[in-house]
Amino acid sequence: MSYTLGQAARAVGKSKPTIARAIQTGRLSASRTDSGTFVIDPAELHRVFQVAGNGAGTMKQTVPGEPDGTSQAALRVERDRLLIEREDLRETIRGLRQRLDAESEERRRGTGAADGAVDAPACRQRAGGQQPDLDGTTSSVVAAVVPVIHY
Repeated sequence: MSYTLGQAARAVGKSKPTIARAIQTGRLSASRTDSGTFVIDPAELHRVFQVAGNGAGTMKQTVPGEPDGTSQAALRVERDRLLIEREDLRETIRGLRQRLDAESEERRRGTGAADGAVDAPACRQRAGGQQPDLDGTTSSVVAAVVPVIHY
């Protein structure tokens, strides 16, 4: 006994498009009749999909029903809590943006005090043009320019 697409869907509790998709992707093998309908071997179907429930072929409901009054009240409470949390997060973001803008402005002015950034040219100038070496001594900073020749 072979299944048609609809019979196979009922047997495993899936929709016809789900079974057809499994065939099209090669996950489930099936053959076509001259009229174009699929013929699916039961062993092949059950290899890919488990039998649903008692084997009567009832499909599982995937669309939720109308929530009762208790569920709606719980959903309203959860929605209100999420709205408050969202507003708190928006306020935090506004504060962080203002802080970032202020620190960026300070850096742009060259103070660098907001984030502890070190202004290397200013440090060298304060050190009299000298920079500490790895061993703790200071030496003059010398910049060399090496020409690059392109052939």
